[in-house]
Amino acid sequence: MSQKFQDWVNKRHDYAQEWKERTGGKVVGYLCTYAPAEIFYAADILPVRILGGHKPSSLVEPHIYSSMFCP
Repeated sequence: MSQKFQDWVNKRHDYAQEWKERTGGKVVGYLCTYAPAEIFYAADILPVRILGGHKPSSLVEPHIYSSMFCP
């Protein structure tokens, strides 16, 4: 089960593209964890979480990007 879930996470963008082609629906990417996915679903929009990389961040990144993301 965990491998299947991992595959879904790793291929979420492929799934979103296939879903859009199959349904003709809209897809929205979002960064903030506070974005209410239920609102997107209610509007017939597929929400796809945009995640950062899994590499360690540099010392500078927190100071540059801290104001660009939600609190």
